[in-house]
Amino acid sequence: MCIALTSIRQTGFAAVCGIALTAAGPATFASAQDVTLRMGHIHAPSGPTGRGADMFAELVADYTDGRVEVQVFPSSQLGGLRDLFGASRSGAIDIALTPYPLLSDIVQSYSILTAGYVFDDFSHQLAVLDHPEYGQAWSAELAEDGGLVVLGNYYFGARTLTTTETEVRTPADLDGLKIRAVGNPLSLATITGLGANPTPLPLSELFQGLTQGIVDGQENPLPTIFNQNFFDVQDYLILTRHQLIPIPITINADSWRELSPEDQEAVRRAAVEATAFMTETVVAEEGALLASLEAEGMSVIGVEQGLDIDAFRASVTAQIEMLDGAEWPEGLLEQVKALAPQG
Repeated sequence: MCIALTSIRQTGFAAVCGIALTAAGPATFASAQDVTLRMGHIHAPSGPTGRGADMFAELVADYTDGRVEVQVFPSSQLGGLRDLFGASRSGAIDIALTPYPLLSDIVQSYSILTAGYVFDDFSHQLAVLDHPEYGQAWSAELAEDGGLVVLGNYYFGARTLTTTETEVRTPADLDGLKIRAVGNPLSLATITGLGANPTPLPLSELFQGLTQGIVDGQENPLPTIFNQNFFDVQDYLILTRHQLIPIPITINADSWRELSPEDQEAVRRAAVEATAFMTETVVAEEGALLASLEAEGMSVIGVEQGLDIDAFRASVTAQIEMLDGAEWPEGLLEQVKALAPQG
């Protein structure tokens, strides 16, 4: 996958610079005293996200000369994704890694970021997130209406398909199969576009659902497929890569205002460098994860094995186009497609 590392290192500055946070009152700077920020995430400390979060904390301490400390709580110690989302908004914690589908509860346009086969690669997503009329405007809306400030974005992976017994190369091969869906309209449309019957099921119940035949397959990024041991109950890994997943680091707006301008700049700098590390690490480890899944017994079906990506793209796109004007503002789909980097 093509990743523009220059763009990765820059993203986050544009998302934060220029955001007006005066609606909730005047800023109060804490530059004369030490500040402790609590950061929660659901990931293991050993993975790319966990290592990146620890790196972020270390960089913040370094760049603020110890004035700002970030305490990191990994592995869902402070709750699941929605718990962390709510806690970061309320100020119970300061910093979280909140997927855009949750943030779309506040800013509808964020839904487009995980639409199937809309983005060529992560650099395309960054072009949208850094654009003044799109990502920057959405970040301003999130700060104003949701009380969260985006510090940076990283690439978490691409959702790809697995099945229990069925070799899949075209959407027709999925006809009649039940594939686990998250349950939101975007997920349901994507699974339908892939050619299957979407079956909502919580991630916590998915392994059992695959074991008992409640569903015939599922789709997730490679780290999730490996960490959840889905290779024990799934035979085929089909490299559809139909959804790219960007995840932002967000900070509570009140916590942000309490930092001096100097420390805000330091925290932004740390976030940009940490998210660049996360992205680079995820990309570097995708090949190793693929090999590990093969070693665990999964048969990989990619383009070289006859996977018809064009057929999947056309089928999913037909479903996604029907959401334009419902899940995001009308016309946004074509607008973000046009922002794909050239060359």
